[in-house]
Amino acid sequence: MIDPAEREPVHRYADRTTPRLERRKLGRTGLMVSELGFGASPLGGVFRPDIDESDACQAVHEALYDYGINVFDTSPYYGHTRSEVVLGKALARLGERDDYVLATKVGRYGADNFDFSKERVRQSVEASMERLGVRRLDLVQCHDVEFAPTRQIIVEEALPALSQLRQEGIIGAIGITGYPLSIYRDVIESSPVELDAVLSYCHGCLCDTSLVDSGVLAYLTDCGIGVLNASPLSMGLLTARGPPSWHPAPETLKQHCHNTAEWFAKQRASTRACTDIAELALQFAVLRLGREGVASTLVGIDSTETLRRNAAALMAPLDEELLAGVQRLLAPVRNLSWSSGTPRSVWLNDPPNNERPLAAT
Repeated sequence: MIDPAEREPVHRYADRTTPRLERRKLGRTGLMVSELGFGASPLGGVFRPDIDESDACQAVHEALYDYGINVFDTSPYYGHTRSEVVLGKALARLGERDDYVLATKVGRYGADNFDFSKERVRQSVEASMERLGVRRLDLVQCHDVEFAPTRQIIVEEALPALSQLRQEGIIGAIGITGYPLSIYRDVIESSPVELDAVLSYCHGCLCDTSLVDSGVLAYLTDCGIGVLNASPLSMGLLTARGPPSWHPAPETLKQHCHNTAEWFAKQRASTRACTDIAELALQFAVLRLGREGVASTLVGIDSTETLRRNAAALMAPLDEELLAGVQRLLAPVRNLSWSSGTPRSVWLNDPPNNERPLAAT
Protein backbone atom coordinates (compact mmCIF):
# COMPACT_ATOMS: atom_id res chain seq x y z
CA MET A 1 0.00 0.00 0.00
CA ILE A 2 1.09 3.60 -0.60
CA ASP A 3 2.46 5.38 2.45
CA PRO A 4 0.07 8.16 3.63
CA ALA A 5 2.83 10.73 3.15
CA GLU A 6 3.12 9.73 -0.52
CA ARG A 7 -0.58 9.86 -1.27
CA GLU A 8 -1.53 12.10 -4.15
CA PRO A 9 -4.32 14.60 -3.54
CA VAL A 10 -7.74 13.53 -4.78
CA HIS A 11 -9.11 16.15 -7.15
CA ARG A 12 -12.84 16.68 -7.45
CA TYR A 13 -14.25 17.98 -10.70
CA ALA A 14 -17.99 17.34 -10.42
CA ASP A 15 -20.20 20.17 -9.25
CA ARG A 16 -21.13 19.91 -5.58
CA THR A 17 -24.78 19.95 -6.58
CA THR A 18 -24.32 16.80 -8.68
CA PRO A 19 -27.01 14.29 -7.62
CA ARG A 20 -25.58 11.18 -6.01
CA LEU A 21 -26.78 7.80 -7.17
CA GLU A 22 -29.37 5.78 -5.33
CA ARG A 23 -28.18 2.99 -2.99
CA ARG A 24 -29.82 -0.43 -2.85
CA LYS A 25 -29.47 -3.52 -0.67
CA LEU A 26 -27.31 -6.32 -2.04
CA GLY A 27 -29.52 -9.21 -1.05
CA ARG A 28 -29.04 -10.33 2.55
CA THR A 29 -25.40 -9.23 2.75
CA GLY A 30 -26.12 -6.02 4.63
CA LEU A 31 -24.16 -4.14 1.96
CA MET A 32 -25.65 -1.07 0.31
CA VAL A 33 -24.50 -0.58 -3.27
CA SER A 34 -24.97 2.25 -5.74
CA GLU A 35 -27.43 1.60 -8.57
CA LEU A 36 -24.54 2.14 -10.99
CA GLY A 37 -21.35 0.20 -10.31
CA PHE A 38 -17.81 0.71 -11.53
CA GLY A 39 -16.89 -2.18 -13.81
CA ALA A 40 -13.10 -2.23 -13.72
CA SER A 41 -12.40 -4.66 -16.58
CA PRO A 42 -11.45 -1.75 -18.90
CA LEU A 43 -8.70 -0.80 -16.43
CA GLY A 44 -6.99 -3.96 -17.62
CA GLY A 45 -7.03 -2.79 -21.24
CA VAL A 46 -9.72 -5.29 -22.18
CA PHE A 47 -11.39 -2.95 -24.69
CA ARG A 48 -8.41 -0.72 -25.53
CA PRO A 49 -4.82 -1.17 -24.37
CA ASP A 50 -3.81 2.49 -24.24
CA ILE A 51 -5.59 3.54 -21.05
CA ASP A 52 -4.15 6.46 -19.08
CA GLU A 53 -3.61 4.95 -15.63
CA SER A 54 -3.44 8.32 -13.90
CA ASP A 55 -6.76 9.39 -15.38
CA ALA A 56 -8.23 5.96 -14.63
CA CYS A 57 -7.27 6.36 -10.97
CA GLN A 58 -8.87 9.80 -10.96
CA ALA A 59 -12.04 8.22 -12.37
CA VAL A 60 -12.16 5.88 -9.35
CA HIS A 61 -11.85 8.85 -6.99
CA GLU A 62 -14.50 10.89 -8.78
CA ALA A 63 -16.85 7.91 -8.92
CA LEU A 64 -16.77 7.52 -5.16
CA TYR A 65 -16.56 11.13 -4.02
CA ASP A 66 -18.58 13.00 -6.60
CA TYR A 67 -21.18 10.54 -7.83
CA GLY A 68 -21.56 8.16 -4.92
CA ILE A 69 -20.58 5.09 -6.96
CA ASN A 70 -19.38 2.76 -4.22
CA VAL A 71 -19.11 -0.70 -5.78
CA PHE A 72 -15.97 -1.62 -7.74
CA ASP A 73 -15.82 -4.94 -9.57
CA THR A 74 -12.62 -6.49 -10.92
CA SER A 75 -10.92 -9.85 -11.55
CA PRO A 76 -7.41 -11.24 -12.00
CA TYR A 77 -8.57 -12.30 -15.46
CA TYR A 78 -9.03 -8.72 -16.66
CA GLY A 79 -5.85 -7.74 -18.44
CA HIS A 80 -3.93 -10.60 -16.81
CA THR A 81 -4.19 -8.91 -13.36
CA ARG A 82 -3.66 -5.36 -14.71
CA SER A 83 -7.20 -4.32 -13.74
CA GLU A 84 -6.57 -5.25 -10.11
CA VAL A 85 -3.19 -3.53 -10.12
CA VAL A 86 -4.55 -0.24 -11.50
CA LEU A 87 -7.59 -0.32 -9.23
CA GLY A 88 -5.28 -1.05 -6.30
CA LYS A 89 -3.24 2.07 -7.07
CA ALA A 90 -6.40 4.17 -7.06
CA LEU A 91 -7.74 2.69 -3.82
CA ALA A 92 -4.38 3.03 -2.06
CA ARG A 93 -4.50 6.79 -2.49
CA LEU A 94 -7.84 6.86 -0.68
CA GLY A 95 -6.31 5.38 2.46
CA GLU A 96 -8.06 3.08 4.93
CA ARG A 97 -11.81 3.38 4.34
CA ASP A 98 -14.96 1.33 4.67
CA ASP A 99 -17.37 3.27 2.47
CA TYR A 100 -16.91 1.29 -0.74
CA VAL A 101 -17.68 -2.29 -1.73
CA LEU A 102 -14.77 -4.11 -3.38
CA ALA A 103 -15.52 -7.22 -5.43
CA THR A 104 -13.17 -9.53 -7.28
CA LYS A 105 -13.22 -13.08 -8.60
CA VAL A 106 -11.50 -16.46 -8.54
CA GLY A 107 -11.31 -19.36 -10.97
CA ARG A 108 -10.64 -17.68 -14.31
CA TYR A 109 -7.15 -16.48 -15.17
CA GLY A 110 -7.03 -16.49 -18.97
CA ALA A 111 -9.13 -17.16 -22.06
CA ASP A 112 -8.70 -20.91 -21.51
CA ASN A 113 -7.17 -20.94 -18.05
CA PHE A 114 -9.60 -22.06 -15.33
CA ASP A 115 -8.86 -23.50 -11.90
CA PHE A 116 -11.60 -23.75 -9.28
CA SER A 117 -9.67 -26.03 -6.91
CA LYS A 118 -9.73 -25.12 -3.22
CA GLU A 119 -5.97 -24.59 -3.17
CA ARG A 120 -6.04 -22.16 -6.09
CA VAL A 121 -9.04 -20.30 -4.66
CA ARG A 122 -7.12 -19.42 -1.51
CA GLN A 123 -3.98 -18.51 -3.44
CA SER A 124 -6.01 -16.35 -5.80
CA VAL A 125 -7.73 -14.43 -3.00
CA GLU A 126 -4.41 -13.75 -1.28
CA ALA A 127 -2.81 -12.58 -4.53
CA SER A 128 -5.78 -10.32 -5.34
CA MET A 129 -5.63 -8.67 -1.91
CA GLU A 130 -1.92 -8.02 -2.46
CA ARG A 131 -2.53 -6.40 -5.84
CA LEU A 132 -5.49 -4.39 -4.54
CA GLY A 133 -3.63 -3.35 -1.40
CA VAL A 134 -6.42 -4.34 1.00
CA ARG A 135 -6.74 -6.57 4.04
CA ARG A 136 -10.26 -7.76 3.28
CA LEU A 137 -12.51 -8.25 0.26
CA ASP A 138 -16.21 -7.43 0.47
CA LEU A 139 -17.33 -9.87 -2.24
CA VAL A 140 -15.53 -12.72 -3.98
CA GLN A 141 -17.19 -14.51 -6.88
CA CYS A 142 -16.38 -17.71 -8.74
CA HIS A 143 -15.77 -16.40 -12.24
CA ASP A 144 -17.63 -17.87 -15.23
CA VAL A 145 -18.50 -21.12 -13.49
CA GLU A 146 -19.92 -22.66 -16.68
CA PHE A 147 -16.32 -23.25 -17.79
CA ALA A 148 -15.58 -25.59 -14.88
CA PRO A 149 -15.30 -29.22 -16.06
CA THR A 150 -18.34 -30.05 -13.92
CA ARG A 151 -20.54 -28.36 -11.37
CA GLN A 152 -19.07 -30.59 -8.68
CA ILE A 153 -15.79 -28.72 -8.36
CA ILE A 154 -17.72 -25.47 -7.83
CA VAL A 155 -20.00 -26.77 -5.07
CA GLU A 156 -17.49 -29.11 -3.41
CA GLU A 157 -14.24 -27.14 -3.66
CA ALA A 158 -14.49 -23.52 -4.77
CA LEU A 159 -17.48 -22.39 -2.73
CA PRO A 160 -16.45 -24.26 0.47
CA ALA A 161 -12.98 -22.68 0.12
CA LEU A 162 -14.58 -19.24 -0.05
CA SER A 163 -16.77 -20.12 2.92
CA GLN A 164 -13.66 -20.97 4.92
CA LEU A 165 -12.07 -17.65 3.99
CA ARG A 166 -15.23 -15.90 5.15
CA GLN A 167 -15.07 -17.70 8.49
CA GLU A 168 -11.51 -16.44 8.83
CA GLY A 169 -12.68 -12.86 8.23
CA ILE A 170 -10.69 -12.49 5.01
CA ILE A 171 -13.70 -12.02 2.75
CA GLY A 172 -17.31 -11.00 3.19
CA ALA A 173 -19.94 -12.09 0.71
CA ILE A 174 -19.71 -15.04 -1.70
CA GLY A 175 -21.07 -15.23 -5.23
CA ILE A 176 -20.82 -16.68 -8.71
CA THR A 177 -20.77 -15.21 -12.20
CA GLY A 178 -21.61 -16.75 -15.54
CA TYR A 179 -23.40 -16.23 -18.83
CA PRO A 180 -25.98 -19.07 -19.05
CA LEU A 181 -28.93 -18.16 -16.85
CA SER A 182 -29.58 -21.81 -15.98
CA ILE A 183 -26.35 -22.20 -14.02
CA TYR A 184 -27.47 -20.07 -11.08
CA ARG A 185 -30.25 -22.43 -10.02
CA ASP A 186 -28.00 -25.40 -10.80
CA VAL A 187 -25.45 -24.17 -8.27
CA ILE A 188 -27.87 -22.79 -5.68
CA GLU A 189 -29.85 -26.02 -5.40
CA SER A 190 -26.79 -28.26 -5.10
CA SER A 191 -24.39 -26.19 -3.01
CA PRO A 192 -23.94 -26.62 0.76
CA VAL A 193 -22.73 -23.01 0.81
CA GLU A 194 -25.39 -20.32 0.51
CA LEU A 195 -24.74 -17.74 -2.19
CA ASP A 196 -24.96 -14.08 -1.31
CA ALA A 197 -24.71 -12.64 -4.81
CA VAL A 198 -24.92 -13.49 -8.50
CA LEU A 199 -23.39 -11.47 -11.32
CA SER A 200 -25.21 -11.89 -14.63
CA TYR A 201 -23.99 -10.20 -17.79
CA CYS A 202 -25.47 -9.31 -21.17
CA HIS A 203 -28.94 -10.52 -20.13
CA GLY A 204 -30.18 -7.21 -18.75
CA CYS A 205 -29.82 -4.77 -21.62
CA LEU A 206 -31.65 -3.28 -24.61
CA CYS A 207 -31.15 -6.32 -26.84
CA ASP A 208 -31.57 -8.98 -24.14
CA THR A 209 -33.95 -8.77 -21.19
CA SER A 210 -34.00 -12.50 -20.47
CA LEU A 211 -32.72 -11.97 -16.92
CA VAL A 212 -36.20 -10.59 -16.21
CA ASP A 213 -38.25 -12.39 -18.87
CA SER A 214 -37.05 -15.86 -17.79
CA GLY A 215 -38.06 -15.33 -14.16
CA VAL A 216 -34.44 -15.81 -13.05
CA LEU A 217 -34.22 -12.35 -11.48
CA ALA A 218 -37.38 -12.96 -9.46
CA TYR A 219 -36.08 -16.40 -8.40
CA LEU A 220 -32.79 -14.97 -7.18
CA THR A 221 -34.34 -12.11 -5.26
CA ASP A 222 -36.84 -14.51 -3.69
CA CYS A 223 -33.84 -16.51 -2.48
CA GLY A 224 -32.44 -13.38 -0.84
CA ILE A 225 -29.54 -13.26 -3.30
CA GLY A 226 -28.24 -9.91 -4.45
CA VAL A 227 -28.11 -9.49 -8.23
CA LEU A 228 -25.47 -7.53 -10.13
CA ASN A 229 -26.33 -6.80 -13.75
CA ALA A 230 -23.15 -6.38 -15.81
CA SER A 231 -22.50 -5.37 -19.42
CA PRO A 232 -25.54 -3.13 -19.99
CA LEU A 233 -23.92 -2.24 -23.33
CA SER A 234 -23.64 -5.97 -24.14
CA MET A 235 -19.84 -5.83 -24.27
CA GLY A 236 -19.86 -3.15 -26.94
CA LEU A 237 -22.77 -4.30 -29.10
CA LEU A 238 -24.82 -1.32 -27.98
CA THR A 239 -22.29 1.36 -28.84
CA ALA A 240 -21.60 3.52 -31.87
CA ARG A 241 -18.11 2.03 -32.16
CA GLY A 242 -19.36 -1.55 -32.07
CA PRO A 243 -18.04 -4.64 -30.29
CA PRO A 244 -14.44 -5.85 -30.16
CA SER A 245 -13.33 -8.52 -32.64
CA TRP A 246 -13.49 -11.26 -30.00
CA HIS A 247 -17.18 -10.70 -29.21
CA PRO A 248 -18.98 -14.10 -29.27
CA ALA A 249 -22.39 -12.86 -30.45
CA PRO A 250 -23.85 -14.40 -33.64
CA GLU A 251 -23.47 -12.24 -36.74
CA THR A 252 -27.18 -11.52 -37.06
CA LEU A 253 -27.20 -9.98 -33.58
CA LYS A 254 -24.10 -7.92 -34.33
CA GLN A 255 -25.63 -6.67 -37.58
CA HIS A 256 -28.95 -5.68 -35.99
CA CYS A 257 -27.13 -3.80 -33.23
CA HIS A 258 -24.93 -2.07 -35.81
CA ASN A 259 -27.94 -1.03 -37.90
CA THR A 260 -29.75 0.20 -34.81
CA ALA A 261 -26.75 2.27 -33.72
CA GLU A 262 -26.60 3.85 -37.19
CA TRP A 263 -30.32 4.64 -37.08
CA PHE A 264 -29.86 6.13 -33.62
CA ALA A 265 -27.01 8.36 -34.81
CA LYS A 266 -29.32 9.88 -37.42
CA GLN A 267 -31.74 10.94 -34.69
CA ARG A 268 -29.14 13.28 -33.20
CA ALA A 269 -30.23 15.98 -35.63
CA SER A 270 -33.40 16.32 -33.57
CA THR A 271 -33.51 17.60 -30.01
CA ARG A 272 -33.08 14.39 -28.06
CA ALA A 273 -32.01 13.84 -24.48
CA CYS A 274 -29.47 11.19 -25.59
CA THR A 275 -26.86 11.59 -28.31
CA ASP A 276 -25.40 8.07 -28.26
CA ILE A 277 -27.09 4.67 -28.22
CA ALA A 278 -24.80 3.69 -25.34
CA GLU A 279 -26.39 6.40 -23.20
CA LEU A 280 -29.89 5.13 -23.93
CA ALA A 281 -28.76 1.55 -23.26
CA LEU A 282 -27.35 2.57 -19.88
CA GLN A 283 -30.49 4.49 -18.99
CA PHE A 284 -32.65 1.51 -19.88
CA ALA A 285 -30.58 -0.96 -17.85
CA VAL A 286 -30.30 1.20 -14.73
CA LEU A 287 -33.53 3.19 -14.71
CA ARG A 288 -35.88 0.56 -16.12
CA LEU A 289 -34.53 -2.96 -15.63
CA GLY A 290 -32.56 -1.95 -12.57
CA ARG A 291 -35.73 -1.25 -10.71
CA GLU A 292 -37.05 -4.77 -11.32
CA GLY A 293 -34.85 -6.05 -8.49
CA VAL A 294 -31.24 -5.56 -9.61
CA ALA A 295 -29.03 -4.18 -6.85
CA SER A 296 -26.43 -2.56 -9.10
CA THR A 297 -25.72 -2.33 -12.83
CA LEU A 298 -22.00 -2.58 -13.59
CA VAL A 299 -20.71 -0.58 -16.54
CA GLY A 300 -17.13 -0.55 -17.72
CA ILE A 301 -15.25 2.67 -16.94
CA ASP A 302 -11.69 3.45 -17.99
CA SER A 303 -11.47 7.25 -17.79
CA THR A 304 -12.96 10.36 -16.23
CA GLU A 305 -14.58 11.15 -19.58
CA THR A 306 -16.41 7.81 -19.64
CA LEU A 307 -17.44 8.20 -16.01
CA ARG A 308 -18.85 11.69 -16.48
CA ARG A 309 -20.68 10.70 -19.67
CA ASN A 310 -22.31 7.73 -17.93
CA ALA A 311 -23.29 9.79 -14.91
CA ALA A 312 -24.75 12.52 -17.12
CA ALA A 313 -26.83 9.94 -19.01
CA LEU A 314 -28.46 8.80 -15.78
CA MET A 315 -29.32 12.35 -14.83
CA ALA A 316 -31.11 12.96 -18.15
CA PRO A 317 -34.73 11.92 -18.79
CA LEU A 318 -35.36 8.63 -20.57
CA ASP A 319 -36.69 9.39 -24.06
CA GLU A 320 -39.60 6.97 -24.39
CA GLU A 321 -40.13 7.65 -28.08
CA LEU A 322 -36.52 6.98 -28.92
CA LEU A 323 -36.50 3.89 -26.70
CA ALA A 324 -39.55 2.52 -28.53
CA GLY A 325 -37.82 3.02 -31.87
CA VAL A 326 -34.70 1.15 -30.74
CA GLN A 327 -36.74 -1.69 -29.26
CA ARG A 328 -38.67 -2.03 -32.49
CA LEU A 329 -35.46 -2.38 -34.51
CA LEU A 330 -33.97 -4.89 -32.08
CA ALA A 331 -37.16 -6.95 -31.72
CA PRO A 332 -36.11 -9.63 -34.30
CA VAL A 333 -33.02 -10.48 -32.24
CA ARG A 334 -34.30 -9.82 -28.73
CA ASN A 335 -32.92 -12.35 -26.23
CA LEU A 336 -30.75 -13.99 -28.90
CA SER A 337 -27.76 -15.45 -27.06
CA TRP A 338 -24.62 -17.49 -27.71
CA SER A 339 -23.11 -20.65 -26.23
CA SER A 340 -20.66 -20.37 -23.36
CA GLY A 341 -18.67 -22.92 -21.39
CA THR A 342 -18.84 -26.67 -20.93
CA PRO A 343 -21.95 -28.28 -22.47
CA ARG A 344 -24.59 -28.29 -19.74
CA SER A 345 -25.19 -32.04 -19.91
CA VAL A 346 -21.50 -32.60 -19.18
CA TRP A 347 -21.30 -29.84 -16.59
CA LEU A 348 -24.19 -31.37 -14.62
CA ASN A 349 -22.84 -34.90 -14.81
CA ASP A 350 -21.22 -34.78 -11.36
CA PRO A 351 -19.13 -37.98 -11.59
CA PRO A 352 -17.87 -39.76 -8.47
CA ASN A 353 -14.77 -38.20 -6.87
CA ASN A 354 -12.37 -40.77 -8.32
CA GLU A 355 -13.67 -40.07 -11.82
CA ARG A 356 -13.87 -36.29 -11.61
CA PRO A 357 -11.86 -34.41 -14.27
CA LEU A 358 -9.18 -32.08 -12.97
CA ALA A 359 -9.62 -28.32 -13.38
CA ALA A 360 -7.81 -26.76 -16.31
CA THR A 361 -4.57 -25.02 -15.39
